[in-house]
Amino acid sequence: MAEEVPDWAICPMLGIIDEVED
Repeated sequence: MAEEVPDWAICPMLGIIDEVED
């Protein structure tokens, strides 16, 4: 995970991905 994505962007992204998979 060596992308230029700040932590504040990763948190909501993970939440959205988790919702989609659920």
